Amino acid sequence: MSKNFALILGGSKGIGFEVANQMLAKNYHIILNSRNPLKAYNELRKNYSEDKIILLPGDISEDSTLKNLVDILENINKLDSILINYGGPNIKPFHEITHNEWLSYFKTMFLSPIEIIKNTINYLKNSEYPRIVAITSFTTKKITKNMIVSNSLRLALVNALKTINLELSESFNGKLLINAVAPGYINTERLQDYILKQSKILNISPNDYIKEIEKNILIKRIADVKEIGKFIAFLLSYENTYINNQHIFFDGGIVY
Repeated sequence: MSKNFALILGGSKGIGFEVANQMLAKNYHIILNSRNPLKAYNELRKNYSEDKIILLPGDISEDSTLKNLVDILENINKLDSILINYGGPNIKPFHEITHNEWLSYFKTMFLSPIEIIKNTINYLKNSEYPRIVAITSFTTKKITKNMIVSNSLRLALVNALKTINLELSESFNGKLLINAVAPGYINTERLQDYILKQSKILNISPNDYIKEIEKNILIKRIADVKEIGKFIAFLLSYENTYINNQHIFFDGGIVY
């Protein structure tokens, strides 16, 4: 039986780490990317053997890291799944974002995913179940102040992926499934940092701010990271046989 390989970008913590964990549980081998993946690697090694995890340290938007990825794929000669996942941009008003910051975000959040797909097409074609999932944000639907970068570039990426899917479908004989998932409030370190910052601004306790968040979620709670990790791993795996070209909001029913 041939091995299945999943490329996990931003896999050192949060949703990316949980997806890596869930893909390993499905007996996939993973290519684990982040600027510093060693801590995540050591944590995953508690449950999985080292031969299941290939490390790809570095910023994937940099040419050198992308070249290292291609070198890895040359050796294994296939790729089954790609998780496109980047940390969110800084939260601040649009007029405080510099021109150079815009260029940096554009490169990381929009151009880089497209370059990755361009450089991995031939390896994805060697898979029986090629899958791509991009993590976006519920801010693509709920336009939020001080988040213009996320509001705009993530939605642009979704439309780019739908276009890529349309253009590649025939050459993949309909096997390629591309989706995007927009998380709502997920219990990660990043969310905890956000809650602390916002509660200080509003001069309320973090617990009170959490209650304010949960008031606007129909199921009245923040999601556990394992919940979304399992869902994304399903979309990335051979278990997903028909969900395609969708932007799925994993938000518990946030009232917009």
